[in-house]
Amino acid sequence: MRYADLPALAKLEIEADRAAHILHPKQIAAFRGHPSKRKDRLLALGDMYRKKKWLESVVDGPAVVWLGVPRGFVYSTLEIGSESSLLFLFRNVLHYPSGMTMSTTWLPVRKALAAGDLMRVRFVGPGAIGLVTSGPLAEIELHPTEPAFVDVRSLVAFPQECSLRLAVYGNSLASQHMPYQWQLTGSGRALLQASVPNARLEAETDHDSLVRRILREIVPFGGVLFK
Repeated sequence: MRYADLPALAKLEIEADRAAHILHPKQIAAFRGHPSKRKDRLLALGDMYRKKKWLESVVDGPAVVWLGVPRGFVYSTLEIGSESSLLFLFRNVLHYPSGMTMSTTWLPVRKALAAGDLMRVRFVGPGAIGLVTSGPLAEIELHPTEPAFVDVRSLVAFPQECSLRLAVYGNSLASQHMPYQWQLTGSGRALLQASVPNARLEAETDHDSLVRRILREIVPFGGVLFK
């Protein structure tokens, strides 16, 4: 697998006789090409997308599209082979090329409620998909008998054939104070987003800057002394 991190604007060049499906059209920051090359349409991914507010843009080449990456997120491209069984979160997928097939897998209600995700999408290549994730992508190798426990907020993709269930681990204190975990066993690799939101940790690591901000306010000439 190869990941290519790009800056806050991701440039997508579409060749003649090719097309790209952009699953989050509002992220299109700029477009260059004939206006007729862009066609928006309703997604046909199941009943939950029949509310006429889930759109995709299909852009025919030749054209260039610049896609905005939300602050704090990372854009990556991932090569998908013809035998890939990875199941992705829909919200992490920014675009994929025409010619690839996309299918959906619905999670059981209990798992969907715990993870906040109703469904996963699978792509069959060859081709490259564009992903946006909270922090860079990382991968872990799965084991047939030794489970890997992954924070539900971190898991971006996992092999369809692996065993997946909700769990916690550690002693009683640890299990009482951790988010839900996916317990994964099987073969293949799972993809994780490296950044997990933690408001308390961010506040603690920002303690010094908070003190400086207070001193700048209460100390005479604090704006000069405490930069």
